[in-house]
Amino acid sequence: MAIQKAVSVGTGATLLTAVNNTRTRLAIFNNGSAAIFIGDATVTTANGFPVPAGQSFSVSANDMGPADLLFGGAWYAIVAASTNDVRVLEL
Repeated sequence: MAIQKAVSVGTGATLLTAVNNTRTRLAIFNNGSAAIFIGDATVTTANGFPVPAGQSFSVSANDMGPADLLFGGAWYAIVAASTNDVRVLEL
């Protein structure tokens, strides 16, 4: 079952998707005008993985090893200033 949603990401770590150990694919699209940074609950603009405005990040279970807990874990995002519109799709 697909889960899709829009999330308003702010200057504090914002939850994009909760723990889901049955997830097979995750796509995050930055629908805003500034870069977002993704990672776990400790994400910052200094340590997060950047996703530029208008770009996406996706990963599937086939890309990950059996010991990779982040894939099924919660994903967060942060933006340097203001808020940004982000779209999330989980399969």
